[in-house]
Amino acid sequence: MLRWIAVSMMCVVALCTVVSAQENEAADRVWVDAGVNITNSYVFRGFVQEEHGFIAQPFVDLTVRLFEGEGAFESIDLTLGTWNSFHNSDTGNGSADNTDPRAWYEADGHATLTFTIENFAIGATWIAYSSPNDSFDTIYEWNFDLAWDDAEMWGDFGGVQPTLTLAFEDIGQRDGGDGHGYYLGFGIEPSIPVGDDMPFTLTAPIMLGLSLHDYYEPMRGDDNTFAFLDIGV
Repeated sequence: MLRWIAVSMMCVVALCTVVSAQENEAADRVWVDAGVNITNSYVFRGFVQEEHGFIAQPFVDLTVRLFEGEGAFESIDLTLGTWNSFHNSDTGNGSADNTDPRAWYEADGHATLTFTIENFAIGATWIAYSSPNDSFDTIYEWNFDLAWDDAEMWGDFGGVQPTLTLAFEDIGQRDGGDGHGYYLGFGIEPSIPVGDDMPFTLTAPIMLGLSLHDYYEPMRGDDNTFAFLDIGV
C-alpha cells in the first residue's frame, strides 16, 4: 500500500514538473510590451500633428513567438498591438469642434510579422490609423521594415543600427492629396558608451524621409522626393 502511495506521489510530482516546464516554455514564447510616452509635440514622418499642450501616448504590444530555430533563421514573431495619442489642445479636448471622446486624437491598431535571420530583422505590418475624435479619416497602410544589428562589427561601439521602412497607403491618405502615397524612410541610431564610473550611452538617431510617389503632396506642393531630415541626441 505504501509503495503505491509513493509511486502515486512520484507520478504527481513528475506531472507537475512537466506542466511547470510547459508553462515556462509558453511564457518564453509570449510577452507583453506596454508603456506611455509624455510629450508636448507630435510629428509623424514630417507631418505635424500637434505642437502645443499635454500629449500622452500609451501603447500595448502582445508578441507570440511562432518559430524558434538554432541556425541562421532564428525566429518568427507575431505582434498585435495598439498605439494611442491623447491631447488637451486644439486637436484634443481643447476644441469644441471635436467629437467625443474629444481628448482621444488617435488610435492605431497593427499586426506585425517579424522574421529574424542572424542580425537582420524583416517585418511586414498591416496598420490602421484612426481618430476617435474625428480629427482625420481612417488610413489603412502596409509597412515593410528591415533592421540590421551591426553592433558586433564595432566592438565597444554600439554600431550604426541602420533601418529601412517602406510604406504603402492602401485606403485613405495621410496628406489628403489626390493619390495614395508611397513612403521610404532611412534611419541610423549610432550609440557610444560614455564614462566608466557612471556609464551611460550617448545615442544620436537620424531619420531621412522621402516620398516615392504622392506621399507629401500638399506639404511639398509638387510632391518633391525629399520630405524631412530628423537629427536627435
